[in-house]
Amino acid sequence: MTNNRIEVFEQMLEADPSNTMVMFGLAKEYEKLGDHQQVIRVLEGPLALIPCVSKTAYRRCDECLDEETCGVRLAMKEVRDATAHILDNTTLAGLNARTRTSLSRRSR
Repeated sequence: MTNNRIEVFEQMLEADPSNTMVMFGLAKEYEKLGDHQQVIRVLEGPLALIPCVSKTAYRRCDECLDEETCGVRLAMKEVRDATAHILDNTTLAGLNARTRTSLSRRSR
């Protein structure tokens, strides 16, 4: 059922990409699945810092001569993959706990 809801939300978002209520609904469906990468992608955009390593918004860099050997691309792919790994192993409850811990330290 969640996959059907995801498909519906994605179609709605395609029709109106600026609809924040649809974005939130889609993010909640991904949250139910535990897919934190997709939650962030829906709410914040691609994880990649440059378009040539993006899984959701790929675009070849204009100045790139060879994607396979580009040192910048290779490094940014590692950054994207590390970010994805962190998000895969992070829960919203965990983020809330970090916030509470940080706030309690600050108030001392």
